[in-house]
Amino acid sequence: MTICEAICMADKLRPNDVDRKTKAFWLVRLDEQIRLEMGEKFRDRAECHRCQGPCPDGCGKELSCQLYVPAPYDELYLHYLSMRLDLEQGEIERYGNTARLFDEVYRRYGSFMTHTLFPQGVPALRF
Repeated sequence: MTICEAICMADKLRPNDVDRKTKAFWLVRLDEQIRLEMGEKFRDRAECHRCQGPCPDGCGKELSCQLYVPAPYDELYLHYLSMRLDLEQGEIERYGNTARLFDEVYRRYGSFMTHTLFPQGVPALRF
């Protein structure tokens, strides 16, 4: 999923007035957090976010960058954006529900990473 795709889908789920640059910032920060928590050291941002040319929705090249978490776990980006938008709009109860969805997908992704990609003998990730 690209940054642009995540923002466009989240905007359909939660119509809002938050600009795309702010939502892109939230997603990049989340991506950085996930990479650090998963034990991957940053090389450089250009290498971490593989850009694929201009976004079809006219968002600009920087929003066409591929996010780190693959499908089917990439839905966590939608939950994260929805969660942040709920918080911005003061929808506290809705924020709590969306935060639980985000946490559930993030834990499943962490479990997948721990059980599938890390060799035996490497300490498990703790959330």
